[in-house]
Amino acid sequence: MSSTQYNIQELLKKYREGTASAEERALLEAWYHALEYDATAFADEEAMQQMQAASWEVITAGKRQQAPVVGLFRRYRIGVAAAVVLAVAGITWFTINRQQPKQETIPTAQTTPAAPASDKAVLTLADGRQIVLEQADSGAIAEQNGIRIIKLNNGQLAYDKANKSGAQKPSATAMYNTLTTPRGGQYKIVLPDGTVVQMNSASSITYPTAFAGKERVVKLNGEAYFEVARNAQQPFKVEVNKTVVDVLGTAFNIHAYTDEPAVTTTLVNGSVRVTHTMAAGSKSELLTPGQQAVGAETYLVTRKANMRQVLSWKNGLFIFEDRKLEDVLREVSRWYDIDIDMQAPADDTRYGGVINRNSDLKKVLELLERNGIRHFKIEGRKVIVLP
Repeated sequence: MSSTQYNIQELLKKYREGTASAEERALLEAWYHALEYDATAFADEEAMQQMQAASWEVITAGKRQQAPVVGLFRRYRIGVAAAVVLAVAGITWFTINRQQPKQETIPTAQTTPAAPASDKAVLTLADGRQIVLEQADSGAIAEQNGIRIIKLNNGQLAYDKANKSGAQKPSATAMYNTLTTPRGGQYKIVLPDGTVVQMNSASSITYPTAFAGKERVVKLNGEAYFEVARNAQQPFKVEVNKTVVDVLGTAFNIHAYTDEPAVTTTLVNGSVRVTHTMAAGSKSELLTPGQQAVGAETYLVTRKANMRQVLSWKNGLFIFEDRKLEDVLREVSRWYDIDIDMQAPADDTRYGGVINRNSDLKKVLELLERNGIRHFKIEGRKVIVLP
């Protein structure tokens, strides 16, 4: 038995016993949806069938009476790499509420390959200097007010602590750094207090080089996943647009791009309070694990989160469920650092599927074309959606 099968079996056991974390549940469910369309994930077909049956029994328990989604469905192979819990090597895709007939595929004109996102970011120091992190060598890359900024061997950015006790020396003048990921980039940083932040594409976070005072406050634009270092004496706070997220120690995701109408905060574990300012005043909601708060211009609402979809970006997947083509392409645009020229008219078609974020852009677009969704043309770093 491969280590991949062993890992999946362990996850199935934890899932069945109710001890799997939200991230493990998301991994397992995404793996199941991949396996469902794949006949080559395991060399031993019988083992694959047994695993698929087990995952079906666990994941769909209590849901067998629900009506299935009806629509165009196509099968594409997905492989699971050894020694990794989930490593989808191909793509699955399907569309729902599809009315127009299938069109013939036409070649995609591609002049410049668009690679998937990689570890890329720019660090802006308090004095305005900028460091392109993917070009910096490992080790100390800067020092501010006696605090060293270090690029670790695994590429992460970290700040050393001022003393062995873990308490950080206050500065007479607060010094702030900003980490910015471009389109086509992602990055992970360990903040001065030990909080780990994983940044998605086209995002930025501003934070002090040392957390002094009664609160630890950072500002975010875009999307990031936080694993907050616990410190009951110094609560952690994220400010994003008109939303403030207060935490003690927890894991959560914030999705807050300026080209989208809402800020969405999803709690993985722990507890957070989300306060959102609207024209009519402010409103607060206390979240429990598995919930998310959505704040827009006129409302703040809470709902059960689709954890599989929320955490997909940090798990190396695109997972779309009942999404418009414009929404799908907006996310693809950020990840591949491309512009979208939407020449096709808008329609009510909804799309769903699982795509490996390591797939090249041409493969993603060719798959959309095979399903008769739209035709695409690539000109440099622009994708034209043809009528």
